[in-house]
Amino acid sequence: MRSIKLYLAILCTLAISACGGGGGGTTDTTLPKISAVSPASNVTATGKLNDTGQTASQCYRAGSDVLTNCDSLALALNNAQDGMVGRDANVSTNNNSDGKLGFSFTKVTGGCVQDNVTGLIWEAKTTDGGLRDYSKTYTNYSATYDPSGLYDTSTDASGFVKAVNASNLCGYSDWRLPTADELQSIVDYSVALPGPAIDASVFPATTNGEFWSGSGDIGNKNFAWSVSFKYGDGGPLSRDLKYYVRLVRASPSPATPTRYTLSADGQEVTDIQTSLIWRRCPEGMVASGGACTGNALTFTQEQAFQRTTTQATSTGTAWRLPNIKELSSIADKNKSNPAIDSTAFPTTPSNDFWSASPGVGVGLGLACGVSFADGGFGYGGRVNSNYVRLVRSAQ
Repeated sequence: MRSIKLYLAILCTLAISACGGGGGGTTDTTLPKISAVSPASNVTATGKLNDTGQTASQCYRAGSDVLTNCDSLALALNNAQDGMVGRDANVSTNNNSDGKLGFSFTKVTGGCVQDNVTGLIWEAKTTDGGLRDYSKTYTNYSATYDPSGLYDTSTDASGFVKAVNASNLCGYSDWRLPTADELQSIVDYSVALPGPAIDASVFPATTNGEFWSGSGDIGNKNFAWSVSFKYGDGGPLSRDLKYYVRLVRASPSPATPTRYTLSADGQEVTDIQTSLIWRRCPEGMVASGGACTGNALTFTQEQAFQRTTTQATSTGTAWRLPNIKELSSIADKNKSNPAIDSTAFPTTPSNDFWSASPGVGVGLGLACGVSFADGGFGYGGRVNSNYVRLVRSAQ
């Protein structure tokens, strides 16, 4: 099950929503078509993060759960809310000609889409009833867990991968299931229910359901990770369930001796993969040797924004709350309790941490967060008390 538990009883009567707002519908017809190009040459994953899709019309003001324009009143609460930063806030990278706002895609002749930010090439779904038809669903057994004998058959994701590779889709035969992080990279958190939470002009014929990843659950071989393109949340589900599949390909990003490096004073961690700089300890704690000392503090999401403003002002450093994709990027789904690199980020509570990304579409008062018990990502009531880890962009 999804591990993040951010819900309030008052919200339990609401339908579940993605961690996003604005827009909606199953197809966005307002965007220009992206011209297709010939099959791409061999590509390498960049390790960089995509935008969340949140825009300058999706900010909070102090004392209100209503999303509004990122105006002076929103700036008074915090000047680095999700809708205020990122590629969509940069005039050089927010052109709609290659995808919605901060996203950048290129359609590849033959039925594929290249993500120009992450370097990944994605399978496009069809509506012809054939091999890659959008409506087909699969189980997700593995070579080490196959109680029904369905692994490598046409009804299992493994069999679909084999068939697509045999077809040499877009000139390639190295297609695979994406990791959970890769799937989350194309979630558009600005799309409200009913979704799908994706740029539908680039990825047409996308259903708003669960999509399987190739990430197994570290705690239970019977489970694998999936990502919902209705809600934008993700976590482990039973492998015998039948969900949708979208394949991906790319050579791995170049290996580095270590992903994380510490600052001279040991208080900050630089992520070489994403170029983000993190506070090593949760708010309320300071790094001392190989541990964090003090007491980790919890905040409502509004208090987390206020804390961020105070820290940025007092230190003269542009600290901010991470967006949901940034926060999820340091959750190691191959670890649990806590699901993080404990050398780089010691003494991390195995609990929920706030992101700056709002959750909209079903009602007021929702925001996105990540559970560092197992790395699950979801959303819940902004009045809940959760932990905070600040981030800044490299200068």
